[in-house]
Amino acid sequence: MAITSKSTTGFTETFKIKFGGYSSAVFYTGGKNPDPFQAIIPKEYDILASREGRKTIRTTMGGSVGFSALPNANPVQHIEIKLNSYKQYARMNIDNETLAASEKQGAAYMSSMKLEVDSKVLNYTRWVDLTNYNDGTAVLGQWTGQATGTAAAPIVTINATVSANNPYGFRPFYFEEDDEVQVEKDVTGTPVLQTDTFRITAVNTTTGAITLARIGTTTDLTAAGFGSQSHNLVLYRSSRLDTSKGIASGVRRVPMGLLGIKANPSGLYGLPGALPRRFSSTTTARAGAVLTPDTLSNDIIEFNRFRGVPCTHIITSIAQQKILVAQAEGRKDYTMNSTFQGVPNRVSPFVMGVSAIKIESPAQPPVNLVASRFLRDDMVVLMANQEHHQSYVDDPQWLSRDGNMLDRLPDDDGYEARFGGYWENYLHPFYFHFIDGLSTSV
Repeated sequence: MAITSKSTTGFTETFKIKFGGYSSAVFYTGGKNPDPFQAIIPKEYDILASREGRKTIRTTMGGSVGFSALPNANPVQHIEIKLNSYKQYARMNIDNETLAASEKQGAAYMSSMKLEVDSKVLNYTRWVDLTNYNDGTAVLGQWTGQATGTAAAPIVTINATVSANNPYGFRPFYFEEDDEVQVEKDVTGTPVLQTDTFRITAVNTTTGAITLARIGTTTDLTAAGFGSQSHNLVLYRSSRLDTSKGIASGVRRVPMGLLGIKANPSGLYGLPGALPRRFSSTTTARAGAVLTPDTLSNDIIEFNRFRGVPCTHIITSIAQQKILVAQAEGRKDYTMNSTFQGVPNRVSPFVMGVSAIKIESPAQPPVNLVASRFLRDDMVVLMANQEHHQSYVDDPQWLSRDGNMLDRLPDDDGYEARFGGYWENYLHPFYFHFIDGLSTSV
């Protein structure tokens, strides 16, 4: 298909046909390796024009049952929560020379932009995935003291030690080259957003050293003024403590994630005060113990006993998956067949390894165990797939409200496209149990 018009509309129609449905499919499938939680959580479109969705949650059984005589009719206690939509965007620039060179042939047009389109949508999806496991504060990680390197190219080393003040540790795949981040400086416990934005230029996934390039001329992370406090890298521009667009200091600007409901924070989803028992998660701290199938089976029994519903999914970190795979491999027996495909004395292929793990328990059917690279190394999550969902205003898509997906760049020879969505995670804490503090040594 050729582009029949050199107007923005002509380019947009071709872009819409070639990449509209394709990009949505890439987002919803997560490419070739979707994250398990994003695949599990249902999607609903319940955030309205008010930019809010509301849920009524039962917090007691309500009593009102008795024998021999009529009981008192007590009302069921409940709470109402508010779901706000949070904006997420990916941007892409398209050079006009590229469009001009490929305008007469659809295949050339597709080829010229597919790499850029794929990368933007997959990185958008990656941010959704890591946000699902984060705590809603937009913090990627912490480091202590002044950075090394130079003011223009500072190097910070993310603190891998998990503590009450650092629930993040070092999660290597939260950092990718070319991502832009902001920095908070902790001043006696009060985070202060720094003026400049930084672009990640190198990531050492072993040591936690993150090399940055300063976008601006003001903030010097190597300055002595950073002292010995713990400092934060935050997710993306305008995600936290941003007052430039009328956003109040400290207001959450990203969707809630699993690490957030693990903490059972007061005020979750706009609730006043502490969370009620039937709207709270539970956590077992293992203090360096090794994860085993036996302990997981017991955890499933306790999950079922405490909640009265079966555990439907177990999500582990990659580190914990490796530990369980090693244990499973050590328990296997191998049989060598002397006949293969009907041919005597021909030995069958020797297959080793574990293709899948299910945890059995007398309390319920077996539970599939899946792993995510975005979950903290020392953690496992047990969940019942009930009541929670991902709330959207509309499907994430290439944005177009005036008929144009491609907008001309001012004072530049090209176009811009924006992939975006407005969403929040509704996670019912009661249906999640967390295990942390596990040994990460295989």
